[in-house]
Amino acid sequence: MSGKGTSHRVNGITVQPIVFDADPPSKDLPRIDKRKQKTLSTEHQPQLHIYVAGPRVGPHPLKTKNDYAGETNKAARNAAQKNMLQILAR
Repeated sequence: MSGKGTSHRVNGITVQPIVFDADPPSKDLPRIDKRKQKTLSTEHQPQLHIYVAGPRVGPHPLKTKNDYAGETNKAARNAAQKNMLQILAR
């Protein structure tokens, strides 16, 4: 569960050299003025409706050794009864 002892690749970085062909890239990029604005203004958007499909459902709890004890006792009792039946039939 902790992931200890496992290995995985997170990110790969590729470095490529800049290669120019016959025409070098143009430096005619549009200028973006900096206004040091800390907030963004947006157009008014309509209120979204609240949508709830149903109650939240999480994963089922895992069974423990105690949960399997009842099933094990029932199987042992059933096996003992079958053995007794075989002994009586002989």
